[in-house]
Amino acid sequence: MTARPKHIIYPLHYFDFSWNRSEKTIEEFEAKLAEHLGDGVYVKLIGRARAGLFLLAKLAIGGVRKKVILSPFTIPDVVNMVKFAGAQPVFVDVVRDSTNIDLDHLCDLIDESTCCVIVTHYHFNHAQMDEIRKVCAEKNIMLVDDCALAFGASESNGRMIGTTTDASVFSFSGFKTLNFFWGGAITTRSPELAKRISHEIRDWRPLRRSQYLEQLLKILKYDLMTRKGAFSAITFPLLRRKVLRENNQEILPMVRVESKEVNQTILSRPSPWAIQEWNRKLETVGAFAQHRRAIAAVYDKTLQAHLVSKETPIAARTNSCLVNYPIIVGARSRTEIFKRIMSEGFDAGLSLYPNVHEMQGFERIPGESANVSRLIRTVISLPTHPRISKEYASDLSQVVSSAIYATA
Repeated sequence: MTARPKHIIYPLHYFDFSWNRSEKTIEEFEAKLAEHLGDGVYVKLIGRARAGLFLLAKLAIGGVRKKVILSPFTIPDVVNMVKFAGAQPVFVDVVRDSTNIDLDHLCDLIDESTCCVIVTHYHFNHAQMDEIRKVCAEKNIMLVDDCALAFGASESNGRMIGTTTDASVFSFSGFKTLNFFWGGAITTRSPELAKRISHEIRDWRPLRRSQYLEQLLKILKYDLMTRKGAFSAITFPLLRRKVLRENNQEILPMVRVESKEVNQTILSRPSPWAIQEWNRKLETVGAFAQHRRAIAAVYDKTLQAHLVSKETPIAARTNSCLVNYPIIVGARSRTEIFKRIMSEGFDAGLSLYPNVHEMQGFERIPGESANVSRLIRTVISLPTHPRISKEYASDLSQVVSSAIYATA
């Protein structure tokens, strides 16, 4: 069996010298994206997605209300953006074996100092959005959803993810379905909030080509290493050898802290080059999401009992983006199961994110994260990207199932 990469970058134009002649201006593509998301949506494109969380946290603060509640199952820079905005991050735990926020814990954390709640959508749309919307509305708390992994998803009422909260943030960076080296968008249905966002970003300058260079080189390296021939002949054998030699039972994701300050690349607008890339790819988003759902349905036949967030209602699952298919296998057996998968010639991942609450510099942030800690030590993530066929997913399901049974 030929291994498939755990993730693949959707094709990028790395060296396009016509970028100053983009078919659409920023304003024109914002209008196009707003139409794609639905009537009454305001869209503001930004040079880097994390700037959206920084800006919304900043706008949410008022008087003594400075507390922003979010899950620590994320990248460290999400938490950094909240801190840089002058807000106080507080961590809410998830339900056991799930990425869904523990609603009871959230309600216990909310008090008169809370100004914002950030909900992140992972492989599934968050399961309790109606309840969270109600709680936040009653307390006059800004509700933001982090849709970095969820572009193209919709809720059971038919409305697109990114249009059902006070504001949303999308990421369009190199590893996303709609992608460029950096980039993102803030969306809202509130005319007042849209005006405030526009006012804040009015002086942000478009990123220059030179500012993309470091990120371009990182993505190009990854892209080359995960192309079909290189991955099968070089990258995967090296990965497999490393995994099979690894004896540590606690394999955790390695995620560095990227931003030490809010610099000019963060407070920026996208270049015309980015607009050109997004414009040519927007119509492909639906097909990619459908493929991921179809692959997940294959895994369901064998592995649904082990699925992370399996308590999520079918209505929420159906229109999710399923950027991967995470399963719970148990902390004691995970290393052995992972080795068996790799030794059979299949590639899989581990936890998508770390528990930021455990990382140096973040451990004193208030809140709880016991279930997040357990989750990151018990997850194996199966691929759903476009290179994965139904036949491959079926074969991988059997290998994983046999490995789980053998280590039980």
